[in-house]
Amino acid sequence: SQGEWRQIIEQQASFARFFEKVEISSLGEEETLKLVSTKAKEFSIHHRVTYSLEILQQIVKLSSKFLLKKVQPDAALDLLDRVGAKASLLSFN
Repeated sequence: SQGEWRQIIEQQASFARFFEKVEISSLGEEETLKLVSTKAKEFSIHHRVTYSLEILQQIVKLSSKFLLKKVQPDAALDLLDRVGAKASLLSFN
């Protein structure tokens, strides 16, 4: 994150010369949904669950709202994995 960059890397010039700062912008909601929909197939197999379009839309929406330390699509993919894991565990009980 930018805070970690400032705190760790920028403070030590000898260390900073080995790194290049790369800023990554977040994807838009529509682009994120397309990517999450594609990745959902892999997560479905891994967790043995099925994701509806409505769930995928909510994952994108809620990850943007609550997972503020991550940029999209990472936030949505993280939430997609967590939702699949939780649903998989619940189906065994």
